[in-house]
Amino acid sequence: DGVHGYELWATDGTPPGTFLVKDIRSGPGSSVPANLLAFGNKILFRANDGMKGNELWISDGSAAGTTMLKDIRPGLSGSFPNDYSDWKGKVYFRANDGKHGTELWATDGTAAGTLMVANISPGASGSHPGGPFVAMGGKLYFHADKSGQGTELWVTDGTSAGTTLVKDIRSGSSSSYPSHLTAIGNKLFFTADDGTNGRELWVTNGTAAGTTRVKDIRNGPFSSFPTKLTPLNGKLVFSASNGIKGFEPWISDGTSAGTTLLKDINSGLGSSYPFWFTRTGSRYLFFAASNSANGSELWRTDGTTAGTVMITEVRQGKASSYPSNLTLSKGQIMMKATDPIKGSELFKYFPGANTKIVGRPCSTSATRFPTLVGSDPVIGSTMSLHGKGAKPGAVGIQLVGAQVNNNALPLGNLGTNCVSYINQHSFWMPLSAFKVPASGSWTQKHPVPNNATLKGVRVAFQTWYIILPAHQVEMSNGVFSTLGN
Repeated sequence: DGVHGYELWATDGTPPGTFLVKDIRSGPGSSVPANLLAFGNKILFRANDGMKGNELWISDGSAAGTTMLKDIRPGLSGSFPNDYSDWKGKVYFRANDGKHGTELWATDGTAAGTLMVANISPGASGSHPGGPFVAMGGKLYFHADKSGQGTELWVTDGTSAGTTLVKDIRSGSSSSYPSHLTAIGNKLFFTADDGTNGRELWVTNGTAAGTTRVKDIRNGPFSSFPTKLTPLNGKLVFSASNGIKGFEPWISDGTSAGTTLLKDINSGLGSSYPFWFTRTGSRYLFFAASNSANGSELWRTDGTTAGTVMITEVRQGKASSYPSNLTLSKGQIMMKATDPIKGSELFKYFPGANTKIVGRPCSTSATRFPTLVGSDPVIGSTMSLHGKGAKPGAVGIQLVGAQVNNNALPLGNLGTNCVSYINQHSFWMPLSAFKVPASGSWTQKHPVPNNATLKGVRVAFQTWYIILPAHQVEMSNGVFSTLGN
């Protein structure tokens, strides 16, 4: 603000509700808050107060509640915590304590609960874990560099003993550099270079034997360079080049036969360079792509060749509008694009019925976290809600609310980190009540009225669980849905 330097601020979306949270580094100097991550009803981030270096901080949105969580590396150097991942009630990250190098750490939001998980590569350098961290099958996957093995795929269950190498893909001290880790069901997709076939698409089920190259998309030692790995309807959509068609959208079910070119948008040797992959729920993936006839414009795919189509031309003809920075917000795709008259501006597009997962669950258990997902609420059809990870025998209460409000309401009196994603100040009601089956998973189907005037109406879903006879409460994450075609 010209007085306090670069510091932590907060806003409720209004000028009066926009304020400096705390001048962490007093005076005109900057603490440079970075890597902000919502953790329950607080924020974790990295900052430098000018005395302790870059360390892990936590804030509840007030000056008094904004404190250094732990001085991991005492002194001015700082531990530089990075790559935060919220998993099973803790946040995992990498940090350097000055003794073990950059290694895997975790925090439960307290100083005492901020600890190194594993010393993967003993010594002053460390293993530099990252990748990013991705959960699959009850474990957390990442890449790490252990002396003598190079940078390979690793997994942790949150304990030192349970932090192990999945597979040495490029044997010896050379590295396969696993990247773009993406989980779909019980499969983890990633890219790697085994030293023979170049950088290609790989998949793992968490075992060494189950870690294999999906397909040598560009035959021989050349790389297809898969990027933008994105789940869609149980499959993986990504960008790659087979050396003949250029960089185009591909799709994979995890098998070689099921890994194919989705569509040759810019036919021939040219590339469409698909980019800004953005899911809008259970049906569609939107992205920017370019061809010789239309330039770079907005496209959509449902995972089929016929269903991969250009949506609209912001800029007619061969000239490009260059859509970028796509994000789903309040049921609309927001994006930057270039209009021939107005220049580069903010545009919005209604993608039809859509669904977005928000927030995180709260639980009374360190190993159980009830999640909720929903299909797109298409007008005149049926939408489904699916819960997973709930306590068997608990009483589930499915809530629905109107006038969706992004300002989640902390409910600390019901449980640690419990948050309501239902707008308590508007209309809401229980949709159903049920007993959680032994599997901890359930599915419900609900009709969506066949009423065109409901287009654009937004509703929120969240499942609350009552655990008897203790009368404890657990809550799922939220699901924000927008009705449409």
